Amino acid sequence: RRGSATARRTSIDTIVVQSTCGDSFADLSIASGAALLAYVNCTLASNTAYSSSAGAVTFASGSYLIFDEVTSSARPLYMGGLSIPTDLRLEVISTDATLPLSVTLAEYVS
Repeated sequence: RRGSATARRTSIDTIVVQSTCGDSFADLSIASGAALLAYVNCTLASNTAYSSSAGAVTFASGSYLIFDEVTSSARPLYMGGLSIPTDLRLEVISTDATLPLSVTLAEYVS
């Protein structure tokens, strides 16, 4: 398992997780109780400006979006579209000691 397990607030052992690191996906639907775990220290081979890419991403009510291994050199997750509920659970796990930390975690086409 990758990431900063000791820094997690959300236990990924009890939820279904779709993880991405340097991957390219078609449209994704994240069900209630499931998570999209995006490692942003990766590089997408087809476009090195991004960590991973997906078509339209739809999050159901009660789902999670977790950004892991966030540093000042992180590359954003690219999404061709984004639909999120008001109760999306978002977690950002930084592995960078630099403060303040300013980084773009995701970009999407509206």
